[in-house]
Amino acid sequence: MKYFKRLLYILIAIFCIFIFVGYTIPQKTNIEKSLNCFDEVSKKKIMVTISGTYYSYFLTDDVFKGIIIVEGKRSLEREYTLRDDLYTNFVDEYGQPEGMILQFKKFSYINIYDLDYYLYSEWDTAWTKEFKQKMNW
Repeated sequence: MKYFKRLLYILIAIFCIFIFVGYTIPQKTNIEKSLNCFDEVSKKKIMVTISGTYYSYFLTDDVFKGIIIVEGKRSLEREYTLRDDLYTNFVDEYGQPEGMILQFKKFSYINIYDLDYYLYSEWDTAWTKEFKQKMNW
């Protein structure tokens, strides 16, 4: 019985450490990308540049700290919290959400819906299975 209690305490301690690490210690990735996107509204190609640091958390939403530049449309540097590691927003001058951004695979794919444009980059069909799994997660 004494050994069982010790084992239980050790397992609880390991679990607490796992939770702490999962919530507080991210994997950092530097992002420097330019994606050639198609604007569904104007039917033109528009360059989207993403530059900053991507923080991948195991148990919470990922975070991107940096700048997203939509050529000729918008440029916003801030901390973007990625709901479900996929969705975020631009914000207006009052900090209110404006437009929607869907990103996948650390900005390898991006889809931006804003007031006067709807952009998307090229989709790799090899991502489809992983994307569906992420959406069902």
